Amino acid sequence: MNDKSNYPKVAYLLSAAEIGGTEKMFLLLGQALQAKNFRLKFFLLLGKGSFSLALQEAGLDSFVVDLRKGITHWLRLIRALSRMRP
Repeated sequence: MNDKSNYPKVAYLLSAAEIGGTEKMFLLLGQALQAKNFRLKFFLLLGKGSFSLALQEAGLDSFVVDLRKGITHWLRLIRALSRMRP
């Protein structure tokens, strides 16, 4: 059994909620890195959309906030990043 605690952690902070060319590339990159046992998390900063659904379908971990909705969402993001410790 692999001990994943020694594998690199990568956090992606993205402002896109919908899928475009960049998001497609991040999906492919995320799947490739996950196959190499990287511990990934995508932080989506402007709420849910088709990109968060695509991440879920690909089996990639994500955390969704909408920073336009105020300080509470900023605090949730900071807390989640500090827990992950990328």
